[in-house]
Amino acid sequence: MLLLLYFKCVVRLYNSAREVSVNGDCFIDVLQLFQEIFKFEQMKSKIAQVVKLQHMEDVFDVIPTVYEESKCKSILLCISALTLLSSLARYDVAYLHLHDKLCSSFDIQRILAAGLCEDQTRIQVLKHASALPKDSLAGLARTLSGNSSMQIQSMETSANSTSSFTNHSTLNLTEGGHVEELVKDAVQKLDKKEIKSLTVSSVMTLFEYKVAAASHSEQNLYSNLELAQNHCTELQQTIMEMDTRVQQMRELLLKNQQCAEILNVELQELTHIKEVDRVNYKNNVKKYQQDLTDKEKMLRRKQFESESLKDKLKSILESKRNLEINLSALQDEIAATTSITNEHSVQMCALERKLKETDSFYNDLSEKIELLDEAQEKSKSILTEREAEAANLRKENTSLERDIANLQMLNTAQKNTAKEKDQEIKKLREELSDLKRIRDLIADISSGKKEMKKERSE
Repeated sequence: MLLLLYFKCVVRLYNSAREVSVNGDCFIDVLQLFQEIFKFEQMKSKIAQVVKLQHMEDVFDVIPTVYEESKCKSILLCISALTLLSSLARYDVAYLHLHDKLCSSFDIQRILAAGLCEDQTRIQVLKHASALPKDSLAGLARTLSGNSSMQIQSMETSANSTSSFTNHSTLNLTEGGHVEELVKDAVQKLDKKEIKSLTVSSVMTLFEYKVAAASHSEQNLYSNLELAQNHCTELQQTIMEMDTRVQQMRELLLKNQQCAEILNVELQELTHIKEVDRVNYKNNVKKYQQDLTDKEKMLRRKQFESESLKDKLKSILESKRNLEINLSALQDEIAATTSITNEHSVQMCALERKLKETDSFYNDLSEKIELLDEAQEKSKSILTEREAEAANLRKENTSLERDIANLQMLNTAQKNTAKEKDQEIKKLREELSDLKRIRDLIADISSGKKEMKKERSE
């Protein structure tokens, strides 16, 4: 039902240009109904969609015509339309521009000023005037002062017309003509120096007329004085009313100025907060850039250390290869010596000497193996240190990932480097396991040589 009623109101509003001048009261009720419907949250957007800008322009085009016919009706219509327009301005800027444009027009200001002078519409006009722009308020004040001066001038002209009307002669046409004839006769006789021929009755009649005219003029003066006093009291009351209205307008202007000052202070505070946030943002950006450069330097240093570890591992691998070559040569020599001992028992002494030489060589080799074991232990300690460093690097990488979340490319690069290091560590562990197997093999070979020596000595 509410939707149907509001649709009918929209149709009525669409034909406003023709119907406002005829059915002004109905249209005022329509606008007030729109304002009541606009209080419902679910109906605001629908009203904003249906009520077009051209509809409101048509309404305000007709209001001056209604003002000529009915003053009170036009004031109520103007206030209702402006209130609805200010409500619609929250959804569309075009309504706000139209509202400001209409409030600055002379016709609307003249109607609002007339509404301030009326007791029925004064409160409604003051409520809406509190939301008007500063320029519109100034124009309304000028219009109100102009209306007050015109009202005072009209009162003065009416008083002058009343006084001029009350100063009329109390003699009718016959009496006035008779007095004029007596005066002309007296003047002619005075010119002819025949004043003695003027009768006493005519002089007394003229005197009586003059006395009656004087008494009537005195009565008229008293009545004019009373009218002037009444008019003076009315003017004083009007001046007092205008003073109160001027005071109200001044209070309204002061209130608007205070609101403007408060808004300026809030604007300054917001600009200050914005400036502080901008400075903090710049400082944070500089800080993050500095942290990023420090982390990049640390990453380069760790990469350099990993390269040095790679070089050390290469040297260890080369030493391992040399040991393997020496072991293969020793195995060849052992095979040759065993074949020679089996084939040539005569050369046993020479072989014993060679065995002594080989024993010394084996001793040197065992010393080398011990040195290799020590080097292996050192390499183990170095590897543990490198593993700790790798763990630290992982921690640093995770902290870098937390600190620099937006630098995804750098994080992926760091993850790739971490994976490469893990692979290198795995390779190192495999190489260490190979070295352990080689060490065990060398130990087995050395133990086998010692058993051979014992058997030979026995």
